[in-house]
Amino acid sequence: MSLKFGTRVGPYTVDAVLGRGGQATVYRVLHREKGSLHALKILRRAGRDVARRLLREGRLQGELTHPGIVAVQDLLAVDGAPGLVLEYVDGLTLGDLFRARRLEADEADVMGRRLIEAVAAAHAHGLVHRDLKPGNILLPAGRGTVQPKIADFGLVKVVAGNQESLSLTATGASMGTPGYLAPEQIRDAGKVDARADLFSMGAVLFELATGRRAFDGIHVTDILQRIVQGNHRPVAELEPTLPLHRVEAIERCLQVDPEARPATAEALLDEWIGASPEPPGRESWYVPVRVAEGGQEDVLGTVNQSHPPLHEVIEGTVSPEIIDHLARCAACRIELRLYHEEFTAAVEGTTVVVDLG
Repeated sequence: MSLKFGTRVGPYTVDAVLGRGGQATVYRVLHREKGSLHALKILRRAGRDVARRLLREGRLQGELTHPGIVAVQDLLAVDGAPGLVLEYVDGLTLGDLFRARRLEADEADVMGRRLIEAVAAAHAHGLVHRDLKPGNILLPAGRGTVQPKIADFGLVKVVAGNQESLSLTATGASMGTPGYLAPEQIRDAGKVDARADLFSMGAVLFELATGRRAFDGIHVTDILQRIVQGNHRPVAELEPTLPLHRVEAIERCLQVDPEARPATAEALLDEWIGASPEPPGRESWYVPVRVAEGGQEDVLGTVNQSHPPLHEVIEGTVSPEIIDHLARCAACRIELRLYHEEFTAAVEGTTVVVDLG
């Protein structure tokens, strides 16, 4: 099932396609009365059991309110398929940011704190994400101290109260993303608890601190083997200036034995912070640089500067990689959104649109 632009779904109207995955399609929708934008996640192939799991996921997430977690705002059915109406986050993913540049030390510190706090809140609510990765972490566009938001609890598992044995994913499948999977997910995905999220969080923190993936390889089997063996380069070797308490926090998260990891996300937060006060907030602009072509958008980079003059925004946007892409693209444009102004500039025959809105 594919919804076209302008299709009405309950009180919402489809505005754009945000992404398509193996299981679901995500649309941007407009609430006709409120004028607010939302994300609508609809399962593409939904049997009765899958539909029930998604709706259960929505109810559980709807009970959880935290600034670091994408909120579920409504549940509805579209031609018999279940849908979740989610908070719309206009920005980029942490994965996009990693591909664009290396984070500065204070950025990585604050980002790590915010992410661990969000995971701790989910765990306290009885939710395990099971697929924490940079691509599931959204960074709202704009300026100010960034508040990352964890998205896509589609692989969530309930481990609290009388629902302790209820899994929202098929047991026997190692559900998750190579490079961020915990070893126990590879061996037996049906026996996963909150400590798997701490391993995945360790892999994200590793990348925040060093600019490199903890577990990488040419083939998926190589990556999985390294995870199971705990084979990664020491954090201190890649980033000698990283405070010892953060080095130890990351290394403990990446232990193969779940018992050797921090006991809880709260304990991990204490280890990550150590005796360090939080760095002072600064005006940072996290701005996605998108190339729109054929109805599809790709994020090619970001701008992260404090109050940059307009010409610096343009220079920071048009990187050699983007120009190289434009050279192979007959009709496309780059967009930046910050404030309520707009101007255009010619770059090698292609219009660069900076929409400060």
